[in-house]
Amino acid sequence: MGDAGSTLIGFTVIWILLETTQGKTHPISPVTALWIIAIPLMDMVAIMYRRLRKGMSPFSPDRQHIHHLIMRAGFTSRQAFVLITLAAALLASIGVLAEYSHFVPEWVMLVLFLLAFFLYGYCIKRAWKVARFIKRVKRRLRRNRGGSPNLTKSEHS
Repeated sequence: MGDAGSTLIGFTVIWILLETTQGKTHPISPVTALWIIAIPLMDMVAIMYRRLRKGMSPFSPDRQHIHHLIMRAGFTSRQAFVLITLAAALLASIGVLAEYSHFVPEWVMLVLFLLAFFLYGYCIKRAWKVARFIKRVKRRLRRNRGGSPNLTKSEHS
């Protein structure tokens, strides 16, 4: 998907969220909308912040998006997609469940969202350490699988 396609999708999602949070009848609160778009929002803000700190245009391309970082950690593009989708679904579920449970105040949901946001930033800032750890674990798992002898039927009896 090119820039135009992703821009159209982003515009459509934001328009729908604005309608559902700001319309005459608003079925969800604005903080729930933040939880629904948490991963793309966090990724965008983190990237723009990093680019501005480096003196770059916030709109310049690079390979610092979350999927690039996950693939650099040794995951395939399909595995990165699954991880990001699961994380997005988890965060969206937290927001929606809190919205419809009616026992979590909006200000608490906002504070929790901000904590999740800063936790994301903390982890992304140290992504190379996480990537190195994951690669080490994968290497050990491969070594252990390859090093164990295969038992034949005659050895079982």
